[in-house]
Amino acid sequence: AAAALLLSGCSAGGATNSTTDAPTGAAVPQEVLDKLAAFEAASVLDNVGEPFDVSSVEGETVWWVIQEGANPFLATVQAHAQEALESVGVNVVTCDGKSNPVDANNCIAQGIAQGAAAIQVDGPDPETVANAAQQAVDAEIPVLTGSGIDASQPMPDFIAGVTSQPYALTGELMADWIIADSNGDANVLLITTPDVSGSGFQAEGFIDEMAEFCPTCTVTEQ
Repeated sequence: AAAALLLSGCSAGGATNSTTDAPTGAAVPQEVLDKLAAFEAASVLDNVGEPFDVSSVEGETVWWVIQEGANPFLATVQAHAQEALESVGVNVVTCDGKSNPVDANNCIAQGIAQGAAAIQVDGPDPETVANAAQQAVDAEIPVLTGSGIDASQPMPDFIAGVTSQPYALTGELMADWIIADSNGDANVLLITTPDVSGSGFQAEGFIDEMAEFCPTCTVTEQ
């Protein structure tokens, strides 16, 4: 979904730009340029937090309910999370929801039955697993959600935490780059995939940013 958003006609003359360095034309709002500059700079990890003892979790099991095991993005997230959890002695059981809310709910039910210490639901919209997630809460098993909700969105009551991505922000940054690259004169084809987790938040962020900072630009969504 992210790659598709960049398939756009960005410049007035239809030429392509082979560099990621955005021009600084007068038609580009300074706020857009400042935002791009901030996110192009090297990231500094400034939320390390206080050390805490993880010895008590050794031997516990986390159920990882993945929306679609064949999705390379979700599979990559799962693989790195499993590596991190196993490094402190936590077992991980992966259950494939197969892009079907019924299967995802069944995965959560299995995790409850097996006495999971926590259940991570990665991909589905949390509301599609609300019934099973609430049963987990009733069993005092925390349920976390990832990828199916923007990190800035409020959490449903049955969700203990969000381990997701800032989809709306990525959409805004894509729009900012196009605005700068086209010097405020872009004709954009926005190709979205509404059935892919996060795509809606990303598209909304993109469209809102274009409307605010490049009102004369044209955006066609398909």
